[in-house]
Amino acid sequence: EPTVAKGSTTWSSPIFYDLIAAAERQMSFRYQVAIMPHYRDKYFLELAVERYLDRFLELKRRHPKEFWVPTYDIDCIWHAHQLHPDVYLSETKELCGSLLPHDDSVNDRSEGSKLQESWERTQQVWNEEFGGKVATAGGMFRGNVTLEERSCQAKQWELLTRGSNGTQRFWIALRAEYCRQNDPTQWIHKKDELERLQTSFQRWSASTDGTFAGRVWHGRGVHGKACSNVEVVRSADPTYLPLVTAHLIAKDQLPSPQQVSNADDYPTISAGERAYLVRVASEDVAVLTGKWQSFKKGKNGDPGRLQVKLFALKPQRFCQVEQVRVSPASPSDFRFNLSPLGVGSAEGRVIINLATGLIHGDSLEASGIAYGFGLALAALHVALQPRKKVATVGSGQTRYGDTAVAQHKFPFLISAGGELDPATRMSVRGESFDGVGADADACDAWFLCGDRGRRDNGDTYLGDDSYTFWAFTDTDGAGCGACGACGACGGCGGCGGCGGCGGCGGCGG
Repeated sequence: EPTVAKGSTTWSSPIFYDLIAAAERQMSFRYQVAIMPHYRDKYFLELAVERYLDRFLELKRRHPKEFWVPTYDIDCIWHAHQLHPDVYLSETKELCGSLLPHDDSVNDRSEGSKLQESWERTQQVWNEEFGGKVATAGGMFRGNVTLEERSCQAKQWELLTRGSNGTQRFWIALRAEYCRQNDPTQWIHKKDELERLQTSFQRWSASTDGTFAGRVWHGRGVHGKACSNVEVVRSADPTYLPLVTAHLIAKDQLPSPQQVSNADDYPTISAGERAYLVRVASEDVAVLTGKWQSFKKGKNGDPGRLQVKLFALKPQRFCQVEQVRVSPASPSDFRFNLSPLGVGSAEGRVIINLATGLIHGDSLEASGIAYGFGLALAALHVALQPRKKVATVGSGQTRYGDTAVAQHKFPFLISAGGELDPATRMSVRGESFDGVGADADACDAWFLCGDRGRRDNGDTYLGDDSYTFWAFTDTDGAGCGACGACGACGGCGGCGGCGGCGGCGGCGG
């Protein structure tokens, strides 16, 4: 409100600013630039300074009346520049011809909005003027943390910690009870892309002790961008509030190794790698990156194995992950300490055995968190394991070699989207899925896709392994080769996976 001078009842200040609205905008901006560690890397910031001075300000000088949308690496430097008002005034006058205003109130990312259309224009003119793409790896929109999400945190922690505090051990099994009651997608933290899917399928699982249930969802959005999400809920919670989640991130949020001073210090992404952002109680806690290693073709070849790295976002460092593989035909056993993650009161070492389905933690809270990490690890294995093409959808042929991990033998992998075989499908048919249990093909399609008989364009039900034709890319050992699937760092109009701008809304009109 306008302030009243002491001792006066008539004078009021002409200065007025909505501090609450401004704080909300800065909260969103902070989430974009203050969580991921590469925004503290000197070399990454030096590259951003070059883009800000040599490209963005030059674009404004050449086209002063246009509304240009910066990426977040540029906007981070723009904000830093404004911390020195006198310098900012003189330098923007010199570089742009006049003071450069900063309007951060333009945040509508919907189709046809000023922000979306201006971003399309920015991409076009940037390419024409300078060559190349304005979008950059590690500098795009990460999604917004909503008030709804923040308000759920206390409830999420209560659900995670309710029950026994002793050592918890359970196994993962395929279950469908959760999906029958949970048709609407419960994501709170999501990008617009999730609301505009072209194809998707889901798998459900549960802990054998009945405490937790999980869901893994894979799909492709309107621009062909791969989307993948994991959620863990408390089975007894009628609202199915997500407690632990993970979603696929790519070059929208992670830089390449060449963009940082030392790739050993930061989570980065290269061709053939996939990464999940793991969240606990609506808070970003870790980046889990995977690649397939040691694959060799041929009769005397090696099926290879999943290799992962775990980066804790609070302490800003990598965590040691112990990985044990019994045989080349078996997925790995992963063990790491939760303490460095700084997640609630969860401490101690957790065990995640993708082969046996075992989850072990020192407390119920730790086991629930480990379940979420386990589904993300399993999803990495499923997506990255080398596979061959199958001539006919639903032919019953496996996509994996005789000496490789047969995904259909391991419930943990199946629950994360792994290949099914006829025997596994029969065991699932024992349930009556809302009346479609009598139709085995419809039941399979419903279980695989979560859509009660979803049909493809050929009017036939999706078969046993058909999901791999569109959910993942065929590979001969280099992993998915896409890091998000569409070259997500620029040019497709879906940069950052938001289905809109990819910019930050901190435009300098």
